[in-house]
Amino acid sequence: VRINEEKRQTKKLEIIDATGSIISTNTSSLLENKNDFDIDIGLFSSGLYFVKISFDDGSIGFKRFLKL
Repeated sequence: VRINEEKRQTKKLEIIDATGSIISTNTSSLLENKNDFDIDIGLFSSGLYFVKISFDDGSIGFKRFLKL
């Protein structure tokens, strides 16, 4: 996951499966500009997943991915 952020802030990253269950949660501080985060999905079952990113300014972003 790559996040380009213009200012320092905290983010909460959640991996959610197709049933709405939270599979993984990570909270960390973002630096200005580019931030890269690796997520090991090796143990995830095949299926559709969502990445929810919540920022301390109240904004939320979603991405989806399919594990085959």
